[in-house]
Amino acid sequence: MVGNKQAPGMSQYDRAEIYDPSTGEFPVVDSPMTQVRIAATAVPLNDGRVLVLGNYPGNASSAGDLSANTAEVFLP
Repeated sequence: MVGNKQAPGMSQYDRAEIYDPSTGEFPVVDSPMTQVRIAATAVPLNDGRVLVLGNYPGNASSAGDLSANTAEVFLP
């Protein structure tokens, strides 16, 4: 997790966390995502991968930056 100047009070994440029901904790996955995201949506896929969609528009580096309109497939 990194600080966020564009949207105070919201956290940016560059790595995924996976819930471990045996410990009740969310350990951080070592492999980073392709970009830092705020308020993204994660959708589990049938093959074990996870589709990560979106980003908070305030996280864009400039007015024309479309980083809020991105998706990536993540393999935990």
